[in-house]
Amino acid sequence: MNKVENEITKLFEGSALSATQISKLIKWLQMTPKTTTVRVNLLSTSTNHVIANILKMFEQCTHLPCLPLIERFDAIPEMIMIHSLDERAINKKPCPERKEVIVDGPCAAAVLRGAHIYCPGILAMQTNTKLNEIVNIFGDIEGACKKGTNIVYDSVQKLFIGTGQVKMQRHQLFGTDGPSKGIGVEVHQTISCVPSVGSEYLSNQSSLLQNFPSIVCSRVLDPKPNEIVLDMCASPGNKTTHLAQLMEDSGVLVALDKSENRVIVLKENIKRFHLKSVHSYTFDATKAIDLTMKQHKNDFPSHPPYAEESFDKILLDAPCSGLGNRPILSTKLNRHIVASFPKLQKKLLDTALRLLKVGGTLVYSTCSVLDAENERNVAYMLEKYGKVLELETATPVFGNPGLKNAGLSDDERRKVQRFGPDFENPENQVTIIDSTGFFICKFRKIAKLN
Repeated sequence: MNKVENEITKLFEGSALSATQISKLIKWLQMTPKTTTVRVNLLSTSTNHVIANILKMFEQCTHLPCLPLIERFDAIPEMIMIHSLDERAINKKPCPERKEVIVDGPCAAAVLRGAHIYCPGILAMQTNTKLNEIVNIFGDIEGACKKGTNIVYDSVQKLFIGTGQVKMQRHQLFGTDGPSKGIGVEVHQTISCVPSVGSEYLSNQSSLLQNFPSIVCSRVLDPKPNEIVLDMCASPGNKTTHLAQLMEDSGVLVALDKSENRVIVLKENIKRFHLKSVHSYTFDATKAIDLTMKQHKNDFPSHPPYAEESFDKILLDAPCSGLGNRPILSTKLNRHIVASFPKLQKKLLDTALRLLKVGGTLVYSTCSVLDAENERNVAYMLEKYGKVLELETATPVFGNPGLKNAGLSDDERRKVQRFGPDFENPENQVTIIDSTGFFICKFRKIAKLN
């Protein structure tokens, strides 16, 4: 077991999984998903138009040894799949004649997922590396490379991840004024065989890169035109803009986030898609309710907090450990940090239920595979509020059932969906699309709270 595997294993202390299952899950978390998904804004364009645009861009990339397969996903009309390149066409070893660039662990993971290398992620570049030179790209997995290193980084822990073309030189990356903004190295090929899909492949108003389970999440909530909907923890806005699209940009969609900087990003994405129904605020969602307030329908969009039972539907994509974002090449998580998330998630769930109208829908999701953040939170809600809410099947279903021995009955486990290895049917290596780790459940409020 390597250092990263050992650190992640510690985070599963108290999990419902066996040691064998944990080992399998960790190996899966260290692998790169093979399918890149794009969500198309059907309010402004069509999937066929976006597919043609992406394919044209790939055809112009002379460094690609072959073209990826790009296709629609019929079950979700606004989604496109970009499959990985043919492994036989990819050279997975560094060329000894080339200079090297070292990037940090999170940047290396992003590169393997299809991103280009932005300046802040670059740790080292050799002296005399020229503009447009083709270089070997390595990830600093142990986190020991000093920022600004100008010689070959001597470490058995550095991981070769691919090749790319230099777009900024050393003085731009490590100058006294700090790193420049933008792409420092344009990635050409990676050992994951995932093609690099930067924002330049997607027009500003037509589409965006979004993980498959994240797209499914909004479909599970199923917001309708003219409804009043709340996105409790909304930044950066991928799900927010998707919800608005499903609502045909009508009704009211309130988007909250407690970080002012994150709300700036949220507002930029809302503006990018020209959405009029979305109203975003910097606000702590745990404090988004005022039990003394009486709010009428024509008061929207008003600044939070809100009165009890103000919303038809609520999405709570909760802050979490992120222990589902693949590939995990390094981690700064520890048990203390991980233990803090379920407490916050329960507070958000309590608030969401009070804000929800009777008959309304609450979807809870995380990008974590830890049962403490997922199944056990569902069990908490059912035990505490069993007389006022019920668990519904989170359709459309593309994930696996919830974990056994994590507080849910067999019937309840089959109503939630978990994206990751299927422990009940080991022959199923992944869900329908090889994606990030994720969890989704759906509640319906059936009575008033006391």
